[in-house]
Amino acid sequence: MIFINQINDSIFWSVDLLILAAMMTTSDVGLYSIALGVLAIAPTLSRGVAMKVYRKIMVDGGKYAGPSRKHFRKYTEGIFVSYLLLNSLILGLSILAYIVAIRIILTQYTDSILIMIILGFGYMVYTSRIFPGFYLNVTNQLHKRLVIFVTGIGLNALLDYLLIIMGYGKEGVAFACSFSFLFISVLILGISFKQIYGNIRSALFFLLKLCSTSAILSGILIISYKWNVVEYAFISNIYTKILWGAADFAIKGLMFVIFCFGSYLLLFKKYNLYRELKPIFCYVGYQILGRLGVREKT
Repeated sequence: MIFINQINDSIFWSVDLLILAAMMTTSDVGLYSIALGVLAIAPTLSRGVAMKVYRKIMVDGGKYAGPSRKHFRKYTEGIFVSYLLLNSLILGLSILAYIVAIRIILTQYTDSILIMIILGFGYMVYTSRIFPGFYLNVTNQLHKRLVIFVTGIGLNALLDYLLIIMGYGKEGVAFACSFSFLFISVLILGISFKQIYGNIRSALFFLLKLCSTSAILSGILIISYKWNVVEYAFISNIYTKILWGAADFAIKGLMFVIFCFGSYLLLFKKYNLYRELKPIFCYVGYQILGRLGVREKT
């Protein structure tokens, strides 16, 4: 069960690719794979934060063994929302960078941008199952996660098939995957919040705020896709094109960051995110510098 829960993203996306391979063209499979590759950047960079929290949840699970689950509330508040904000930032900036790369040198992959944005909406919400999923692991409820996951896979496969035969193609597959992400998130948060808070209303309010945030940020990505600061795609000189592409990314990236922070701080203002954000972003920055070889060795 632990193994299946750890690789659920890969299984989800493998199902999509298998169905696309069986019912669509090789080109469609390639475009969808490119979109998935960009989407995978966020969980890769934020995994260290998630594992640190998981270890703390395991310690608390042993320390506070008993029927009451109130001591797990802190993992559904500020640190949880900060983790979601971090993933949204990484995902959004990755998509924006990819859009610029497409306009400069990867023009043959233009059709993957819309797929990426559709998947991005669902995945921003889907990251919300991480901490509640840890809670279910620690409280010996892995079987519930497994049932939800298998049901989500079945729903995803069914929607993939129906939307393809209805003529929606690879974009329909992306929508099916995104919807299945929402389905799994609703069930995992619903079960966890019901046990922790004693009612399901708190989970529904939380998901409503998160879906609203994801919709706002997806809208910003669509605007960024449709609008350019400068029409640099048709510039012949590659160095000038790269320069204007970098400027375009900087402006759109800044706009996305502002809307991302603004949306989370406004909709989740009761969680006092300022206190939680500093150590998370310091940790991620440290990891990025290490990957780039900039961090000093100790």
